[in-house]
Amino acid sequence: MKKLLLKHTTMKRLLLILLCLPMIGFGQNITIPDARSISSYYKGKLEIAKEWNDKLGDNLLLISIYDDYKNGNQIMYGYLYVNGYLVWDIKDWTAVDYYDNGAGEVIIEKVEITDLDSDNISEATIVYMLQSTATDCCYPEKVKLIMHENDVKYAIRGSTAVKEIDDEHIEGGEKEMYGKDSFAKAPKIIINYASKLFDQVVGDVLIWQ
Repeated sequence: MKKLLLKHTTMKRLLLILLCLPMIGFGQNITIPDARSISSYYKGKLEIAKEWNDKLGDNLLLISIYDDYKNGNQIMYGYLYVNGYLVWDIKDWTAVDYYDNGAGEVIIEKVEITDLDSDNISEATIVYMLQSTATDCCYPEKVKLIMHENDVKYAIRGSTAVKEIDDEHIEGGEKEMYGKDSFAKAPKIIINYASKLFDQVVGDVLIWQ
């Protein structure tokens, strides 16, 4: 685990905020009444916050978006805190044309909390699209699925697929599960779930004229 980031007083304040919330189900979205209390523990605008409890303890997942106007990038950050410790974090980005047409965006498609292998250690899965700055239809868009079970990371990296109506050639449509952060050693139930979730986001081949 990484170093403890939440100071004692801040952690007490955060726990008080969570205790004041209505009881929620496993991995449900939460609304934080006073986001400033934890604003130093994520960067940018907080988009998603989920909390749940499992064998490891109290889990808090934060996902935020930061607009880096200086370098022309939109950045997604993800953080998982367990009992106040930062267990993992992720960062990804895409170029954005802020000063012309505004094209380019990180789109958070799905965030799922599961316990597929019933070991009482949750899997946290984020699926997102890195939309390019291209404005003339149509190009494949990068899609990534990142799953963590505690500090074990799995990933699917690929893209949407496009083709012209009178052409058999398909551009994009990649799907790599066994490269970096491979699913090779993951249980079959986790592999099948992640593969189907990725396919849902990617969808069918986009046909354009």
